[in-house]
Amino acid sequence: LQYRKKVHFRTNPYTGPQAASIARRNARERNRVKQVNDGFNALRRHLPASVVAALSGGARRGSGKKLSKVDTLRMVVEYIRYLQQ
Repeated sequence: LQYRKKVHFRTNPYTGPQAASIARRNARERNRVKQVNDGFNALRRHLPASVVAALSGGARRGSGKKLSKVDTLRMVVEYIRYLQQ
C-alpha cells in the first residue's frame, strides 16, 4: 500500500487592495499571452500550405499539427525573403 502525504495549501496571504492588484496584474498577463498567441495564429494562417510543406521538408508528421512558435517565425522569415526576390 502506498500512502500519500497530505499537501497543505497556504491560504492567499494577500488581502484587500494587494489581492486586487495581483488579480489585475494576472489578468493583464493572461491578456498579453492571448494576444501573442493570436498573433502567431494569424501568422500561421497567412503562410501558404505549399510554403509550409516545402520549408518543413516533410518533417511534420501530422498535417493537422500546428507549427511551433519558433518554426512559425522561421518560415515567415523565409517566406518574406522569397517574396522580396
